[in-house]
Amino acid sequence: MAIEWDIYLGTTGPTGKLSSFGRKTSINKKETVREERAADGTLKQDILYVKRQFVLSYSNITETALDTLDFWYDYYQTNKADLPLYLYTGPSTYDEYQVIPKPVDRTRVVKASDNLYSNVSFTLVEV
Repeated sequence: MAIEWDIYLGTTGPTGKLSSFGRKTSINKKETVREERAADGTLKQDILYVKRQFVLSYSNITETALDTLDFWYDYYQTNKADLPLYLYTGPSTYDEYQVIPKPVDRTRVVKASDNLYSNVSFTLVEV
């Protein structure tokens, strides 16, 4: 059962739950604008669309949790299908977005039986 601030990608099942340990979530809005100059030199702008960009940043993450992020990126690369992203706002309420994952950036800091990574950033772009 999901709780507030849980994030699921691809499915609401256990395989889709993204680790919340050390996670910071940023939601940015990116707009695409068409600009042209009129004959008199006036700049005209048309906002074509505004899309969200979700950035999940982890201060520290285990290799197992990192593998989950890599799995969903690889899944997208193989199937070329956007993924559902579920951001839970309560036990049974969530906001759903269709997203495309970007490659996962990472730095390995501890080599052990369960490798530890830091400065991990996973970006998802709204379709």
